[in-house]
Amino acid sequence: VGAGLIAARLVAGAGGGGGGGIDPPTTAGFNTLTETSVNITWGAGGAGTTQYQYRVNGGSWTNTGATQSAALSSLTADTEYLIEIQAGDATPTWSPTVSVQLTTNPASVGTLKAGAMNLLINGQRLYI
Repeated sequence: VGAGLIAARLVAGAGGGGGGGIDPPTTAGFNTLTETSVNITWGAGGAGTTQYQYRVNGGSWTNTGATQSAALSSLTADTEYLIEIQAGDATPTWSPTVSVQLTTNPASVGTLKAGAMNLLINGQRLYI
């Protein structure tokens, strides 16, 4: 998990468009969390699962085929996201959702660079 992680939790439950007899993915989580990206992973769905799909914050579903992961990018720093995942069979019939809720890392404040400094302290010059 990336440094500066603010919040993350797994939220399991039924979601829209699923529940037709396919078991949802067993686990869901994430790694490599940054200010603008995250890798989402999930375990296998139930018997008959041939494909998976996910969506971010209630947006459009993205099908990953048989792949049990997704790399999300172009996210906004210090923002909460809800990623919902479903397993599906060939029909496709979709499972209830398993969700991951996370907050991206805050934006960097920049880098302090070393340079020459000329200080005057009690009438004395100090060069750093």
